[in-house]
Amino acid sequence: NMSFDTFKKIFDKMPPVLTQIAAGIGSLHANPDMWDMFDYSREHGVIPNLTINGSGLDKGTAEKFAKICGAVAVSHYDDDECFNAVEMLTNAGLKQVNIHALVSWDTASKLSGLLGSVQSDPRLKNLNAVVLLSLKKKGRGSKMSPIPTPVFNGLVKYALDEGIRIGFDSCTAPKFLEAIKDREDYEKIEVMVEPCESGLFSAYIDCSGFYHPCSFASGEPGIKGIDVLNCNDFLEDVWYNPLTVKWREKLIGSKNERNCRECLIFEI
Repeated sequence: NMSFDTFKKIFDKMPPVLTQIAAGIGSLHANPDMWDMFDYSREHGVIPNLTINGSGLDKGTAEKFAKICGAVAVSHYDDDECFNAVEMLTNAGLKQVNIHALVSWDTASKLSGLLGSVQSDPRLKNLNAVVLLSLKKKGRGSKMSPIPTPVFNGLVKYALDEGIRIGFDSCTAPKFLEAIKDREDYEKIEVMVEPCESGLFSAYIDCSGFYHPCSFASGEPGIKGIDVLNCNDFLEDVWYNPLTVKWREKLIGSKNERNCRECLIFEI
């Protein structure tokens, strides 16, 4: 866990253009300094957002999240645990509550059921969206299988045709655009799709204070973390570090490439 002291030191190094921080805490009690971090962020004009697993959420905690967070995502493992958490958060007045759902062959039927529940379960009546997360062969995902393209395309078509609000991580953007390429409203939807922005206008900083382009880049061969905690100037030492610049240039690609900003690490 990152301590509050470490958080403040890193936060204070950030340039004033920072607007949001996304915290992945999983368990509500994983980090006792969480509330101090969120309060500090708000006091300095930065909105905290977070992802939880829904376990152990109570009305009081939901109300605190609604007051201080811009958005909360609930990871979808168990229907009741997830849906009850969504209901508590939306009842507390939080406008942007999402469900994070992993897209893989192993979770395809579960995902299909989730989309159906969005239409029928009253606990999800004020849900903002189901956010589709692409499988990366890392951690627990290393034992899972990619979803076949026709199945993914079918899920996207079903959601759009039925008016089910969906979103997706930037890793999924190229596959989503491919899934909707024949739709009449393609151009209208395309402007709302954001492909990979790691190292472009977002940064991942781990609990030890090291920067990586994104969380999945951490620990990958050939990708070196950059010490933010002990740097003198974030822009000079990290953001314009030759390692970051090289990553950024490779990700953007040439201006003539149609499919730039696709993942440089994993086959999505």
